Amino acid sequence: MKIRSGWVSNSSTTSFALMGERFDVDELAEHFGLVTGEDDDDEDKYEKIDDTIDEKTAGVKELYTYTWWDGDCVYVGVEIDDMKDDETKAQFRERVRELIRENLGLESKPDWIVESITDG
Repeated sequence: MKIRSGWVSNSSTTSFALMGERFDVDELAEHFGLVTGEDDDDEDKYEKIDDTIDEKTAGVKELYTYTWWDGDCVYVGVEIDDMKDDETKAQFRERVRELIRENLGLESKPDWIVESITDG
């Protein structure tokens, strides 16, 4: 089962540790060909990106995404707990890179990401 942590916004706290990449929201919107109208607010842009990522990763239980409103970024990767016992760090990094490339069409250089994001 894919667990998805949604938006981090006002009065929210989240923390996570994964092997992955931090992507800029505007770059993702451009990559996915999402045009937001002048009347669209940031929430519309985030929701369009969120929907696109959900659609492209449907059935891929390993990929997790965390979106941070105030940071204008989306973290994509595989949680550290999903590293296999017999997998080296290099193999894990390559597996994550391939999952991101194959499912989202994005080139990445995955690395450890440990975040604790809070508002307030």
